[in-house]
Amino acid sequence: MTSRLLIIIVLFFISACSKADKDRISLAEKGVGDIVVGAVFPKNSVYHFLEGFELAIEDLNRKGGVLGRKVRAIVKDDEYLVQKGKEIARGFAKNPEVVAVVGHNDSDVAVPVSLIYEMNKIVFINPCATTPSLTAHGFRYVFRTVPTDTAYAENLAKVAKKKFKAVLIVSTDDLYGNTLSDNFSTFAANLGVEIVGNIHFPPFEKDLKSEFIRCANLIEGKRFADKYDAIFLAAKEQTAAKIIKIARDLKITSPFFGADELDAPGLREVAGDAAVEGTIFCTIAFQGTDGLTAPQTSFAERFNRKYRILPNAWTAQAYDTMMVLAYAMEVAGSTLPNKVAETLHFIQDWQGITGVYTFDEKGDILDKNSDILVVRNGEGVFDAELTRLIQETE
Repeated sequence: MTSRLLIIIVLFFISACSKADKDRISLAEKGVGDIVVGAVFPKNSVYHFLEGFELAIEDLNRKGGVLGRKVRAIVKDDEYLVQKGKEIARGFAKNPEVVAVVGHNDSDVAVPVSLIYEMNKIVFINPCATTPSLTAHGFRYVFRTVPTDTAYAENLAKVAKKKFKAVLIVSTDDLYGNTLSDNFSTFAANLGVEIVGNIHFPPFEKDLKSEFIRCANLIEGKRFADKYDAIFLAAKEQTAAKIIKIARDLKITSPFFGADELDAPGLREVAGDAAVEGTIFCTIAFQGTDGLTAPQTSFAERFNRKYRILPNAWTAQAYDTMMVLAYAMEVAGSTLPNKVAETLHFIQDWQGITGVYTFDEKGDILDKNSDILVVRNGEGVFDAELTRLIQETE
């Protein structure tokens, strides 16, 4: 491709973006009609992200909407696929009614689509993607309402210091695995936690058992369980479940611990309840060391009445993300994306269901509490002692 042709293509793209921007600004300035928000959540998810988001829209509209206008959502599902996520983002960018987008839960999708939203000046607020690179560029329109892998790693290092003498790190060689394991290794070393080894798996390895045996050198007649008392696991849900099952099949009994990807029913379905018993994970806060607060109880009751199921922390997280976006619109007195983005950057101590929200200059949430849960009898049970430990030492 010649440089002249490349310049023409770039200029055409910029021109197209400018027209979409002008139409979006024009409609937002009029301040009439529905406020349209794009939403990208998985359908039929056991975490009920979409249901939490829908309840937020319902609660807002029941109280008169935002700025006296009804909020309307356009819901899509990117199926955790990068290409599909980009197509959805481009579709929202072409729709001048869309002033903000909530969702794109997977970090591998969220990072590339963030560029599309930034270039098209649409507020993008993510409730689930934890990779630090999402906000590393300091984009003006990109925000997240969940702690980063760095924050989770620091908390888990504190747990390791408290509970274990020596730790084996097992991770996948991808964005999630490398970021989480590298950060944990650094924090753990600083706290004096002994790391006995670090096993990396290719993210799409088909024969995980052979790879595990090869890397762990289990055929030498020695079990790693003789050298460490816990395994730090940094892998996405399905791979994490397979690794746990393999370890148990090899008679490795040490507990696993890790971040929010271990907060997954799929873990128990694949590995089995006995295999995951005692697994420790750090995830977004929902109940606190003193139990559910009054607002959390009210939220849970309303959600249960509507959907006949109990909400979880991720349900509340999706709810909060829409509500803090609506709050920013109210404070800004406008749905103009630039004004909403500016307001989000300056929000301090907004109280949500899952914690207090204050955004920094990069769009990250500050000082949001996390919970530590332990799998007991197939369910994640809140551990007040460990949760208090990480919160008191932040």
